Amino acid sequence: MSLLVMMVRIIIFISLGYLLVADFGLAKFVKDGELANSFCGTAEYLAPEMLIGNGHDYTVDWWALGILIYEMIVGIPPFFHKNKHKMYHFIKESKVNFPDPERHKITVSADA
Repeated sequence: MSLLVMMVRIIIFISLGYLLVADFGLAKFVKDGELANSFCGTAEYLAPEMLIGNGHDYTVDWWALGILIYEMIVGIPPFFHKNKHKMYHFIKESKVNFPDPERHKITVSADA
């Protein structure tokens, strides 16, 4: 089973034809200016703020969405390593690298 299938639990279709991805199993309400201190989620999608542990806000959701989009395009999360401790270090310290289109034979449709 792929990580994507395990992460996405609820897919909602709305009447306008849009697709919504939702998983409210670990949702938490926080007040404006308040930070959450939870440490949960799929390891590959954790934001640096969660790993550092000084509190985080809704922007970790945008991070996770970016990681998901990267994985859908490239085929693997940007900081993946089989050793979780090394992966956490990469998440906190490394820049995102995109594959070289020529070297990896990546093409973009003319319709894109």
